[in-house]
Amino acid sequence: MKKETGFTLIELMITLAVLVILITIAIPTFQGTTLRSRLSAQVNGMAAAMYLAKSTAAMRGVDVVVCARATDTTCDVSDPPDWTNGWLVFADGNEDGLLASAGDILSVVGGLRSSAYATAKNSGSAIETVFRFAADGMAREPVKYELEQKNSSGDSAGIRCFYLLNGGAVTTTSEACT
Repeated sequence: MKKETGFTLIELMITLAVLVILITIAIPTFQGTTLRSRLSAQVNGMAAAMYLAKSTAAMRGVDVVVCARATDTTCDVSDPPDWTNGWLVFADGNEDGLLASAGDILSVVGGLRSSAYATAKNSGSAIETVFRFAADGMAREPVKYELEQKNSSGDSAGIRCFYLLNGGAVTTTSEACT
């Protein structure tokens, strides 16, 4: 007689049950990791904009501003500005903190993911409308920028704070801004 090979129905059912349990455990962990990764990428993007502004200010000898983006050619001047739409980096030749022409734009960064919330605060906890770098590359004032990533149910999945220091250096923490 020929011996039958393969899996029995019971063996297949047990294997599927174990697989479902493993997937049920792994998916929430993977979602949290994905959200934290997005958050880090967004903070790194803002830090890159700050370094671009600092180096351009020092290299060109003009003030450079990073502002909340309303459109690709305008800053958000609402109070408070909506930083989730992204930001603009532009040369500010007349030192008024306002974008004079589209030709002054150095970089346009698109919006944050819909589950990210951003606020920029100065040391007095007021919402900051722009980050300004003087012609020597130094920050005009120290600023805190807080970015929070929320999961699909609206709970916080992570928070990052980065500090723009007087000298123009950027540091980040994985805690809320204090």
